[in-house]
Amino acid sequence: MSVLNHPFYAEAAHPLTPQARLAELAAAYPELHPVIASNPACYPGLLAWMREHGTLAPVAEQQAVAQQPVELPVEQPNPFGSTTVKTRPALGKKPLLIGGAIALVVLLVGGGTWAYAAISSKLGGASTPQAAVEKLLNGAADLDPLSVYGALSPAEVESFQASFEKLGELTTEAPDGAQVNYQKQLEEMMSLTQVSLDGLRFEVEEIDDEIAAVAVTGGELRVDADPEKLADAYFEMMKPQLIAQYTEWGFSDEEIEDVVDEARSSAVDGLADTFPYSLTAGEIGEEIGHDPTIIAVKEGNSWYVSPLLTMGELMYQSRGTGQPRGTLVAKAETFATPEEALDGFAQGAVEYLNTGEPAALARSLPLAERRLLSLYGEAAGLGQGLSLEVADVSASSVKAGDIARIELENLAISGGSGYRAWSVEVSGVCAQANGSSPACLDDVPLLDKLGAVDLQLIAVKQSSGWFVSPVRTVSDAAAIVMDNLVTLSNRGELEDLLASN
Repeated sequence: MSVLNHPFYAEAAHPLTPQARLAELAAAYPELHPVIASNPACYPGLLAWMREHGTLAPVAEQQAVAQQPVELPVEQPNPFGSTTVKTRPALGKKPLLIGGAIALVVLLVGGGTWAYAAISSKLGGASTPQAAVEKLLNGAADLDPLSVYGALSPAEVESFQASFEKLGELTTEAPDGAQVNYQKQLEEMMSLTQVSLDGLRFEVEEIDDEIAAVAVTGGELRVDADPEKLADAYFEMMKPQLIAQYTEWGFSDEEIEDVVDEARSSAVDGLADTFPYSLTAGEIGEEIGHDPTIIAVKEGNSWYVSPLLTMGELMYQSRGTGQPRGTLVAKAETFATPEEALDGFAQGAVEYLNTGEPAALARSLPLAERRLLSLYGEAAGLGQGLSLEVADVSASSVKAGDIARIELENLAISGGSGYRAWSVEVSGVCAQANGSSPACLDDVPLLDKLGAVDLQLIAVKQSSGWFVSPVRTVSDAAAIVMDNLVTLSNRGELEDLLASN
């Protein structure tokens, strides 16, 4: 089987794949070593480990792309052992850069959201579930982020507004000292792309009075772009990171220039092979085993697309268990304070894990998460067979309007599974299991620089009281990370951070 057809090829080549996952792939699939070695996210320690295991070097020699490792003053830990390795990656003929054409398309879609979500208001919605889905898809085809944003559930999208705002501020410094704004570069890339969407057909299934599944049964997407112009816009944005990364690895200016030129050439070739690109609803259906389905929800008097429920539906259909999805959204509990909401959330989570019944946890969540767990919590197959209890919950909160930041002073859970008993205690950003020494997020230098010490749980106030919001908590964490990235960027330290991790 060609490595291009390997089920994990795309993950091994994509530079946004976490380094720990690359290490797992390298350990499990030696045939992917050349792909992983060409990934910019492959760090020196992993590269050296692959060479030591003999599968990388012969391929590299056959292709005449490998060079002997050179010692650098910076040590990086080898995840497969206790030793440290001093090395640098091989200089390839065609280094893969950010997953080639696929990642460029992903950046275009993601970039549109970054660029506009923060400035758009909650635009309208639609009169029917099908109209909401049509608005979303046509807005995406028109590369109109305002229409896309306006088609999405306000209860869900507002949770991510803070992180979108910070993404819009992210900049880096070009080799000539000029500031490169990611938002503007992504907008330029969008302007260079032509997208059309024709022949849409739908089937609508009512799940609940205010929830509907809209299956896309027909339609064709076409995407085209000038490979040279699109690659130029992309490299304008990514070149500072590349230069910093390869400088950290010990390459000379001449070698780095060769790397960038070869990477751009590779990206142009990949884009030329990709565009014009077309995809039909039928092809998607064949790939995933069912018609692509988007979930719409009614909020107020209008219908919107629910990203959370759409992801839940995709996972539900992919499991293929035959177990029906839930139909009725659980009725919310009433919590008078953020602290009471945290206690209710902890108790509900433990009951869900013990019994597999999602209602107890769903009742303690705000609307968006409550819908998700009510419909798909039981089908997820979590829980049962555990015997857990909440031993202690203590916290304090600071309110700002309908948002509260919760400082977790102590959360203790004890119990077991089968014959094994254990306990976990969490305080702030530190946790300890079975009485061991605490492990803290801010003990990791990278996480410390990105603001781990400031991470807190977020509660929101809705009509019936306060609720701990996992989605808003994740969004707040992303905003903190983005804020620190922006600060590092403005100080000129972002490239060094990216290069050294």
